[in-house]
Amino acid sequence: RGRLLDGPDRVVCRSLIQLDIDTEGTKDTTGRIVTVTKAAPPFDSLRDHLADYEWIAASSHWHEPNRGIHKYRITLLPDRDIKPDEWLALLEGLDELLEHTLDRGAWPLSQAFYLPSCPAESIDDSFSIHNQGAALPVDSFVARGIEALSARGGKTRSLRSTSNPSL
Repeated sequence: RGRLLDGPDRVVCRSLIQLDIDTEGTKDTTGRIVTVTKAAPPFDSLRDHLADYEWIAASSHWHEPNRGIHKYRITLLPDRDIKPDEWLALLEGLDELLEHTLDRGAWPLSQAFYLPSCPAESIDDSFSIHNQGAALPVDSFVARGIEALSARGGKTRSLRSTSNPSL
């Protein structure tokens, strides 16, 4: 339901919250990680943090937990649309809740997300889980994010992507 006006920098609002959590590393030509440089936690280690909220979590392409490579996305239902000037603070609040595990390269307001997929050989490692709960209280998490930003002097934790200079 989010609306886009004439280009990616003119997002009016976001109606869903999508979070990426990915192991980082060097990749081969197919995008598969061959050497881990920063491990992401397994989904089960974070799911209790979100137990009260409505969400769907699904593994991402090249999720290979047997190799220590965790890649997944969590889509949360907010209690209202999110305005562009709230987006960064909201994500900061969620990143704090989830122990600073979010992939900040996926933070641009206009970020596109693909549907879940996996290579045929990884089908047994794929997952999709739905949690019934309350809509995420946007105002509470924006306030939490503003507190986190204020504690750091208004600076975000390091971002991997510079594709959105407003971050």
